Amino acid sequence: MPAVGTRVVALVDEAGWAEHVAVPTDRLAIIPDKVSFVSAATLPVIRKASTNDALIQRFKTDLNLSPDQTDKIAMVLADYREYYHSLEDQLDDVRSTGKSRIMQILDDQQRTRFEKMMVDLQPQLEAK
Repeated sequence: MPAVGTRVVALVDEAGWAEHVAVPTDRLAIIPDKVSFVSAATLPVIRKASTNDALIQRFKTDLNLSPDQTDKIAMVLADYREYYHSLEDQLDDVRSTGKSRIMQILDDQQRTRFEKMMVDLQPQLEAK
């Protein structure tokens, strides 16, 4: 848990534009000193922020990082998260496009069966 007064950004379910809001600590990420509040507010959705903070802390300790190195690594990880989410969005688009193209080929009865097949296969597809 960050110390009182630490600059943080959080993933919240509501009141996302509020200056003050109660948030579980596992949804917080420390804002590096060189990152403004405005920039932090534009960061992508942070998944498991506490895990990310723990990783940065471990890098800092085990690698004896300077504050500047720590900030730079935090930014690399933030960039990686953004890139990863972008790829997830692209993959969703590819899936949707593929499904639409398949649906155009099928007749009504086949579309109904295809939709059911996709629902049945969803757990397997998500596991990959």
